[in-house]
Amino acid sequence: RTWLNLRNEELGDSSVDNKKEYDLIASAEICSEHPVGHAIVDYLKRVRGAVGGLPVKDVEIVAGNGIRSYVNGYRVVIGSSEWVLAESAAPPKASRAIRDLEENGMTVAVAAIDGQVAFACGIDDQVRPGAQTTIRWLQAAGYQCWLVTGDGPAAASRVAKDVKIPENNVFSRSSPVKKAEILRKVRQDSLGGGVVFAGDGINDAPALSAADIGLAMGSGTQIAAECADIVSTDSRLSDIATSLDLARSAFQRVRLNYLWALVYNVCAIPIASGVLFPVTQTRIPPYVAASAMALSSISIVLSSLSLRLYRAPTEKRDWYVESDRGAEPFAEPLDDSGEAQAPFLR
Repeated sequence: RTWLNLRNEELGDSSVDNKKEYDLIASAEICSEHPVGHAIVDYLKRVRGAVGGLPVKDVEIVAGNGIRSYVNGYRVVIGSSEWVLAESAAPPKASRAIRDLEENGMTVAVAAIDGQVAFACGIDDQVRPGAQTTIRWLQAAGYQCWLVTGDGPAAASRVAKDVKIPENNVFSRSSPVKKAEILRKVRQDSLGGGVVFAGDGINDAPALSAADIGLAMGSGTQIAAECADIVSTDSRLSDIATSLDLARSAFQRVRLNYLWALVYNVCAIPIASGVLFPVTQTRIPPYVAASAMALSSISIVLSSLSLRLYRAPTEKRDWYVESDRGAEPFAEPLDDSGEAQAPFLR
C-alpha cells in the first residue's frame, strides 16, 4: 500500500487537451518503478478516467529526479518540480500552483509535455501506522533517528514533527547519492557506530547497500529489496524495532551460552581428570563423565531454543509511551480493518 493522498492541478497550458494529457502521463509513468509513479497512475485512471497504454519509447529514468520518454510522438517529462522546471517552460499559473502545493507541505510531482508544464500533483505523505511508537521505542532504546528524504523541506519537517524526530536530524531534497553520503557522514560522526537504514524506493538502494544493516519494506521496489539485508514482508515500521531487539536478544544469548560453557567446563574438566581423587579416593565412572559432557551440549541447545519464546516489542506490555491521553502501552500497528496485525516473529 502506498500511503499517499494526491491533489492535482489542471494547468491547461500544454498543446493537448486534459484527457489526452492524462493518457500521455499515465502511459509514461507506467514505466516507472517508483511508488509515487504507481500512485499517480492509479489516480489518473481511477479519478480522471485515463486509459494509458499508448506506445512509449526512449524511456530514461533519472534516479532521484524522474522519468523522460516519448509517448505517441510527444516528449513527456515527469518528476520532481525542481528537475522538471529546470528544462521546461512554466507559465505563471503553473508556478503559482506548484508554490501553493509546496507551501502546504506537499511534495510536488510535475509533468511537462513538449517542454510545457501541463500537470502538477501534490503528494501528501501519510505517516504509517506505528511510526510514532516505533520512533519512540528506538529513541528510548538509545538509538538516534534521522529522516533522509527526497521530499521538500516543508514536507520533511511536517513528517519529522509528527514522529518526533529532531529538526537537526532531517535532510530533505536528498538524491540517491546524497543519501549514501549522509549515511557515511552519520557513521563517521558516531565514531564508528553502526548505521541502520530503512527504505522502500529505488532511490533508497544506494543507501541500503552502504548501511551496516539495510531494511527494505516488502511493498517497495524489487531493487530496494535486493540491496537490503532484511526485508519486512508485512511492510511495518515496527519491524525495525523488532529486528534490532531480536538481534540484541540473540547476541545476549550467545554471550550467556559462552559464559555457561566456560564455567561448566572449568569446573567439570578438573573433576573428570581426578583432581578430587586424593581427597575422596573415588573416580568418576566413564558413563557419568559422558553424561556430563552430553548435558553440557544439551543445556546450550535448550538455552538457544529459548529464543523461540521471544516476544517482539509490539507485544510487550511493560513498555509505555506518552500520548495525549497519558501513558499507554506500545501498541501494535493496525491494518485497514482495525485488527492488530500478526507479530513479525513468533
